[in-house]
Amino acid sequence: MPTQTVATMIYLGNFADVDTNETDIVATNAADLIGTYDDLQFVTVTMTDQDDDGRIDDNDEGNTSGDQIAYDLGSGPQTVASDSSMVFDVVVTLGDGSTLSFAALVFQTTNGDVFFTANNILDNVNIQSVELATVQNNSARGFTPGASIDNSTIVCFASGTLIDTMADKKRVEDLCCGDLVMTEYGPRALKWIHCQKLAITCAKSAPVRIAAGALGRGFPSRALYLSPQHRVLVRNMIAVELFGRPEVFVAAKALIGAPGISQVKAGGPVTYWHVALQEHGVIFANDVATESFFCGKMALQTLTDADRHRLFCALGYRPDTASEVLAYPCPNMRHQRELVRDSQRKRAALYQPARRSDWARPMAIPA
Repeated sequence: MPTQTVATMIYLGNFADVDTNETDIVATNAADLIGTYDDLQFVTVTMTDQDDDGRIDDNDEGNTSGDQIAYDLGSGPQTVASDSSMVFDVVVTLGDGSTLSFAALVFQTTNGDVFFTANNILDNVNIQSVELATVQNNSARGFTPGASIDNSTIVCFASGTLIDTMADKKRVEDLCCGDLVMTEYGPRALKWIHCQKLAITCAKSAPVRIAAGALGRGFPSRALYLSPQHRVLVRNMIAVELFGRPEVFVAAKALIGAPGISQVKAGGPVTYWHVALQEHGVIFANDVATESFFCGKMALQTLTDADRHRLFCALGYRPDTASEVLAYPCPNMRHQRELVRDSQRKRAALYQPARRSDWARPMAIPA
């Protein structure tokens, strides 16, 4: 009787087949996977052991067990088989910069997707990156289901995210109040920084993942995770056509569906970092122009009384949420999505280098 096991694993990406000869159990090209991965995604994987032998078999040597692996990366459910299973010596960098080294299972499915998992050692931690350092075993016949990474997070706008400062790019966890961060209008002093861990219980509140290059060539320089409401600066000629100006804010959730931009599946906690300037502005995270913390009503409601008090003390005033002004206009959600759709249709990057001399037709932003 078939046995099903559900586990949380980390998806590393889709790669060329490392086991090109299905007549033996050797993943000849396993070493091709060696490298460091920081574009990570937690995925719920359902494994079906059809012959109930306690193992999810690879499809080698004419195996006919019919064992299956099912998951959804955000574009719809898929059911495949394991093509090759391997053991790597891995180095996992945590959110605080410390590392863990151990041997772990890595397997590739028949469609090229590669997953990584471990038992217990990675539970209840923040994970910044995974390095597959060396191949320990590339001749397995399959793997025992059950290893799961539980109650952990891939840190979002957090450890490892590079923020442009006046000196150089700096990891967000290394920023301090008073640091000069770069904005559209030059360096500005960082007034407040706050780390917040939230339980993501529904899809609507899950982080939005922006893959490297999804907004334009080099934007972002590496994958960036934002809360759905976090605004990104869009700059292109399509904005001029729609709004009469080249630059507008667009919420991360309005970008979902554009190539390389998706919403992470709900489940487990997520860590968000907030950084505030004296006034609302644009800072650069992984080379993407994103907003600093905006003292609007909804944002302030996500903070505890104590955190709000610390923010107000850092700013030197208590913001009037009704009169706070965004650094750039932000159209309503319908118009934001229209901008994203039209940019896709006309193959215009969502973020292009500024050429203000070409864009000078002021007009009101539609309400």
